Amino acid sequence: MATNKPTKQSKEQSAFSESLFVATQQLRELKQKGSSSNQKLLFNDLVFCAQLPGTERAKEILKTINTNLALRSQYIRVLEQLCWDDSAKQVSASTSDLITQRDSARFSLRLKPDPINPDQVYVLLTLKMHDSDVSSSMEHGVFLHLLLDKQFTVFHFPKPIEGTAQKLIEKQSRLYTVLSHPDTHMFLQAKDRE
Repeated sequence: MATNKPTKQSKEQSAFSESLFVATQQLRELKQKGSSSNQKLLFNDLVFCAQLPGTERAKEILKTINTNLALRSQYIRVLEQLCWDDSAKQVSASTSDLITQRDSARFSLRLKPDPINPDQVYVLLTLKMHDSDVSSSMEHGVFLHLLLDKQFTVFHFPKPIEGTAQKLIEKQSRLYTVLSHPDTHMFLQAKDRE
């Protein structure tokens, strides 16, 4: 007996279409309510923010996304469509456990203490994909879009060399907290040309 189960691709397409519909509805509502101009984001603004998160315009858009649950939900769907890979929440022994390593299908992330300065940590990103198309699209670096406690943070890595990129951060920083938290959802995205 044959069943007509939807494929993963059709589910993703349906979710993306739904988010586009919701974005259009929200735009109409915002226009009707006469909301302030900083809340009037179009679907294209969300895509722009996902593709060019290092720009000043994208940083302003992200501030608005972080204050609006509906926009944040749509932004997650946009990232799911545009990212190369993601790493969802991690299982830990307790909520106080920090995650020092994550592995997904296409990347791994390690937090390694600096042997010279105990207040600093190396963030090592290793890509598990090695084709020329992927490498050429990383000419300008790689971004991790990080979602924790309903707030997005963006972390930029320089261009990977032989599949690896690294950055040094402070152990007491908010960024370290987000990167090491088991509830953080990570979306890997190449930095597009500006």
